[in-house]
Amino acid sequence: MSHYIKDSLNQNKKAKFILILIIILQLIYIANKKVNFSFDVLVNSFQPNYGSKYIFPENILELKIITEKEKFTYFNISKKLKNDVYFYQRSVEYLYPIRLNEKFERIFFSVEEKIPNTCILKKKYKHFILAQC
Repeated sequence: MSHYIKDSLNQNKKAKFILILIIILQLIYIANKKVNFSFDVLVNSFQPNYGSKYIFPENILELKIITEKEKFTYFNISKKLKNDVYFYQRSVEYLYPIRLNEKFERIFFSVEEKIPNTCILKKKYKHFILAQC
């Protein structure tokens, strides 16, 4: 009888192992196909600024690149950009520790905006115009 119990326990362990393996494979399938899970995002989630390309619009990403490249400690944006609540909030949060300073003479304007005559055009980018006012 003990031989029968050992065989039964071994078969039970094999069945549990196969069941757990099937559940794990099913979870991986669901994660990959149904909820657009990306293993790359999980692996790189602790890298600085890694997920920003997934959540921020292009113009905010560009503003971050510009301010870091130019080594700005402050930045300023036009009234039109300040009135865009989404852009304003996201840029202030994402660009930190570079801070918004309304007295900073270099102002970023959207490419669709008209630059005031009192400003000197410094550089044009894909989404912005940097002017000194």
